[in-house]
Amino acid sequence: MLLCGSAFPASIPIESLTGAACKERYADKCPLPDLPLRITNTGNVTFNYVALVFISTADAGPTLHLIKQLTTYRRLRDIAGGATAEGALRWTVANLARHDAKGNIVLYPRTYSLAINTLALATVTLTLTGKEVVLDSWPAA
Repeated sequence: MLLCGSAFPASIPIESLTGAACKERYADKCPLPDLPLRITNTGNVTFNYVALVFISTADAGPTLHLIKQLTTYRRLRDIAGGATAEGALRWTVANLARHDAKGNIVLYPRTYSLAINTLALATVTLTLTGKEVVLDSWPAA
């Protein structure tokens, strides 16, 4: 029913996503590569499909690690019976960032698991490499 990740990179250096590589005013708005999505309607009734992407990681950031967090979503509309619809799920580095003990928003180098919908109809992993980057600092008191 769904294919995600066929054209998605397995590993990305953090420095290629942030800093001079990003043209956004705010670092947390730097884009990640789109997640490709393809849905095939195997029935005979036209329907809409909402793909929800959840991330999880065992070791990114502070000791309370994510079990699962909704990251992005995309609705594909009016998929006729027997037809296939394609789309791209857009997201940013903010979707992977965590808060550290000081309240700063940090992008950590780790492996993240991305699952489509709560039943994990499709999964893909993404490894961020390099050094952690503070995307936004919490003001000191």
